[in-house]
Amino acid sequence: MSHKNSFVVIQYETTLKSDKFLLIAHGSQDEITHASGVPGTTYEVEVAVHVSA
Repeated sequence: MSHKNSFVVIQYETTLKSDKFLLIAHGSQDEITHASGVPGTTYEVEVAVHVSA
């Protein structure tokens, strides 16, 4: 696993251990934009977008 991937995994673990939600979405840019906005209607949201090559 690369250093970058290890860092992302640690971020995800930290999020879950602090009783926060982790939303993973896969789709078009419009679908990702919509999905990232849904929890924001109720909760503070931090969004990280990873683009596959």
